[in-house]
Parts: sequence; structure tokens; C-alpha cells
Amino acid sequence: NVKIMNCNYDYFPSNMFNSNDFIYLDPPYLGTTATYNENGKWTVEDEQQMYHWLELLNRLNIRWGVSNSFGNKGKINEILIDWCIKNSWNVIHFDVKYSSMGRGNSNNDEVYIFNYEIS
Repeated sequence: NVKIMNCNYDYFPSNMFNSNDFIYLDPPYLGTTATYNENGKWTVEDEQQMYHWLELLNRLNIRWGVSNSFGNKGKINEILIDWCIKNSWNVIHFDVKYSSMGRGNSNNDEVYIFNYEIS
């Protein structure tokens, strides 16, 4: 059973999931200029609340993956990098640089962060 939803992660209480589930998030990337992130719509506080929610899922043995960016146009997302190091999350850096939505994001260091083992 697959459910695809387009809503905020905090819409879901963590106790609705179990260890057979997989959660994927594609949040706004802190410090980027995507239209959904303009005018402070995604803040450091929002980012940190999402981290806490993912840490809770991890403690409940629920697998998750999240797309994000370690850096964009010279601006480094230190909060995200530090969080990944602190928790020893798995991180894959995408080798392909691209220009997202014509915004010229070719210097974006997009990553996939996850809490499970790849066999």
C-alpha cells in the first residue's frame, strides 16, 4: 500500500507509522530562493522542527529519506550539515549539477539524507 500526500510533514502524528513504513520528505531548502521559500516561508525554526520529527521517527525505527541542499550559490547550510554529522545520517551527494526551474542553481549541492542501510 502506497500513499502519496502533498502536505506538511507535521500533519502526521509519528505514532501512525510503524517499522514497515518509509517516509520521504522534500521540504523547502533553507537558504534557497525557490518560489515556495521566498519571503521567509521556511525558517530555521521550521527546519529544526523537521529535524526533531525525523529524529523521533528514527527512534521509532521508521525509515525515512529527505532531499535537501548542503549549499546553494555560495551559501552553506551549516545547520543541515551539522545535524547530519551529529546523527551520523547517510548522505548521498548528487553528481549532476542542474539549473532548477530556470533559476540558475547550477552550484547547488543537492543531497539525499537517509537513516537506513542500503544492502
